[in-house]
Amino acid sequence: MLVACALVVTVFACQREQKVYLGYVAGLRGLGSELGQAGFNGAVLAVENINHQGGIDGRQVELLVRDHLGDTDLAIEEVHELVEAGCVAFIGQMLSQKSVKVLPALQGSGIVMVSPTTATSELSEKDDQFLRIYPDERLFASRLARYASREQGLRHMVVVANSDNRSFSEPWIRNFSDFYIGAGGVSVERIWFSNGSGGTFAAAAVETLKGHPDGVVILANARDSGMLAQHIRRHDRDIALFTAEWSFAGDLLRYGG
Repeated sequence: MLVACALVVTVFACQREQKVYLGYVAGLRGLGSELGQAGFNGAVLAVENINHQGGIDGRQVELLVRDHLGDTDLAIEEVHELVEAGCVAFIGQMLSQKSVKVLPALQGSGIVMVSPTTATSELSEKDDQFLRIYPDERLFASRLARYASREQGLRHMVVVANSDNRSFSEPWIRNFSDFYIGAGGVSVERIWFSNGSGGTFAAAAVETLKGHPDGVVILANARDSGMLAQHIRRHDRDIALFTAEWSFAGDLLRYGG
């Protein structure tokens, strides 16, 4: 994060301004906000380190923060607002779906967006204003597919995915399926669910296990992955259960047990 921030502000900072302004727009409250909070903490630490070392060409860096509350339209409005406020670059979005939707708001502005966690391959190998410091979903999906098939000997898999982040989930499932079948797996079924109450997780768990798969992959944020894992385990305590990189946060343990 520190290297990416320093690179961006060095290239795009305007010499006439007293400070260098960076924008941070993410979901900081509500469901699934743990990634946004983690990104915020990293951005603050990076800015503090840069300023402690003298800033950029002697100018201090200031982080302008906005909370989009999970609302994509609000995120786009806040990006426009911070562009007007003089931001030379943005950190975020944290979710692939948000990055895909928000990035067009920066086209033609000369302002880049650096995402710590966006993993969709929809934004890979393009000449645009998007930078990432995390590999796209093909790396993790391919390795998990080969592990499930070759190391675990699982023949039939279900991927149950949160539909609120399809820009990540759809290419992830597609790549997982291709590598899994190529490694000797027989079938991959996909099931979609959306954020909701415990009843939603209960229904998704029943649907997931209906075809008696050998293993299940959950594509969701940390909280939803933990909740869904709990419901799946109530019906089948022995089934092979996996989560994707989207769930790698503390809420997975808090809600998954």
